[in-house]
Amino acid sequence: MSAQVSFAASVFLVGGGTAISIVAWRRNKRYLPLALMPLFAGLQQFTEGFVWVGMNGNDPLTVLWGAMGFIFFTWFMWPIWVPYSVYVLEPDDSPRKRLFRLMALIG
Repeated sequence: MSAQVSFAASVFLVGGGTAISIVAWRRNKRYLPLALMPLFAGLQQFTEGFVWVGMNGNDPLTVLWGAMGFIFFTWFMWPIWVPYSVYVLEPDDSPRKRLFRLMALIG
């Protein structure tokens, strides 16, 4: 049951994220990194679905690959992408811009 929920959430997040990203691309490209977040969350949910498929099917290789995809987002993607998204939105003269760039690099 949990695999179906993960895959269903993935479909809605990727679809909505794609639609929002298209709007951001057309209206103001500075919002594109922020608009891509639901799409990336959908991809993360998709990898989580494979963890559940592997767990339910007693397939350790599927669990491993699904977990590695999920861990990529939680350990690498989000710690870099969130501060980068805010960095792009900050005005050029903002004193916080350097801080967000530093956090994205450290992430």
